[in-house]
Amino acid sequence: MEIGSSESQSECNLSIKLGMEFDSDEHAYDYYNEYASAIGFSIRKEYANKNKAQGYVTSRKFTCYKEGYRNKIKRYMVVQKHRQETRTGFLAHIIINCQLNEMFRITSFEEKYNHPLVSPTLAHLLPSQRKIKVAQAYEIDLLDDSGIRPKASFDYVARQVGGESFLGYTKRDLKNYLRDKRKESLKHGVARSLVDYFEKRILEDLDFRIMSVDKPQTFFTDQDPAISSAISLVMPQTYHRLCVWHLEKNAFKHLSHIFRDNASFPKDFSKLLFDYEYEEDLLSAWQEMLDKYGLADNNWLKTTFAIREKWSMPYGRNTFSAGMRST
Repeated sequence: MEIGSSESQSECNLSIKLGMEFDSDEHAYDYYNEYASAIGFSIRKEYANKNKAQGYVTSRKFTCYKEGYRNKIKRYMVVQKHRQETRTGFLAHIIINCQLNEMFRITSFEEKYNHPLVSPTLAHLLPSQRKIKVAQAYEIDLLDDSGIRPKASFDYVARQVGGESFLGYTKRDLKNYLRDKRKESLKHGVARSLVDYFEKRILEDLDFRIMSVDKPQTFFTDQDPAISSAISLVMPQTYHRLCVWHLEKNAFKHLSHIFRDNASFPKDFSKLLFDYEYEEDLLSAWQEMLDKYGLADNNWLKTTFAIREKWSMPYGRNTFSAGMRST
């Protein structure tokens, strides 16, 4: 699916012959694609061989999109709903090779086919023929900028030309075009694009307004100081909690030797995260753990204990979190 010119596609009497030359592999593809459209089938790019030293294309094969057969993978027998078979072993193809004069010559050509061909009036809807023209893309952009959903946009432009079959592209093509456009915009200023995108979604979608733009009461993250600082600045009224799953993961990272040499340590540390509902019990168990494993001077444990209000049960009992302890 691509953006094409505004020229209308018409039937043409093209022919393919061995020895024909083109100034590029893309020119050869376009010519074969136009030929296939006139005959009534779609094509795809099968393979490309390149020069290992300099990377330029030395040969390519273009085939009918029904060439070959679907591979039978191991899970094929347990799939409950099989997709319709689209490949029929269609043999039509051309192979081009780069010559010393840098022209691409057709060195192999097969025109046999074994499936019904498409009427010329519908050939523009075949996969390799479908194109969103520049004028159509402009109209789609206007509708999208106006907040019109893709389905409604497609229905509108289809009515304008007298039906879907006259558009030259499908509803899926329209959605893919908008998706690719969003991806491209993200390359040029990710942060600004994301802000603009969510502002637009808030205006369009009630699901994005379900909290009436209120900040969350409780917010769970991993043990990242930068995130903690950002939350305190952006959402000062939100209670920031640490995900205990990430906390356990960090403990294994910073205390790997303790986990390895003491079989009882994982259970003792887990109790500190999940079992103590009262502050006195937590403080007592924490000190007992430090003494038992000789960890009183461990810097990571000191830092983690200093922010215990963000992960321990006693300090989170009066804050709504729907029973959640992790992300």
